Amino acid sequence: MIAPEPFLDQSVKACTKCRHFKKHDEFNRDKQKKDGRSPSCKQCEQQRCTNYRQKNRHVWRRHYQSNTKAYKDRSKQRRIDHPEEKLVNEQNRRAAKKQALPPWAKSKAMQAEFKHIAQHRQWLTQTTNAAHEVDHIIPLQSDFVCGLHVPWNLMVLSRQDNNSKSAYWWPGQLDCQTGRGPSHSWWRELQQGLENNSQ
Repeated sequence: MIAPEPFLDQSVKACTKCRHFKKHDEFNRDKQKKDGRSPSCKQCEQQRCTNYRQKNRHVWRRHYQSNTKAYKDRSKQRRIDHPEEKLVNEQNRRAAKKQALPPWAKSKAMQAEFKHIAQHRQWLTQTTNAAHEVDHIIPLQSDFVCGLHVPWNLMVLSRQDNNSKSAYWWPGQLDCQTGRGPSHSWWRELQQGLENNSQ
């Protein structure tokens, strides 16, 4: 329930979408607004963008295919301008994989399985003359599940298929697990409850 205006804390504002009171830094900047912030919070804006991308995925894919070089050049330039981002991403990835690697998966037998999968990827790349990658079937990190770094959670697929799959899909996925967590009302309510409990 939203409190009457006279009782509002000036350090917070209500989001016009989710109707929750949040701090000003949880809203994007908007110079056209009186308070300098957008009417809807960052989380709701992220949800709106996610929903739009999901409904118009074919449009985004067609635009990317028509401007592949421009996208790649922009990504390359960003890596040059912000090398720290790549380092942080690699560190986060290694940390996630380390936490997802059970102690028993470090055995010689398991390491041999990992090596066999890597060799299979290399063979497919050479045979088909198309880049292939090893990816996790159940992603190591997502808003809903966290898979393990074990041989039976790995698969070899082409780089093109891997890039289009992303970390938002896995076999047996439920309808309430599609996309990102913020795109689901139950997920937002759960996060809000956790935040309230931690305060």
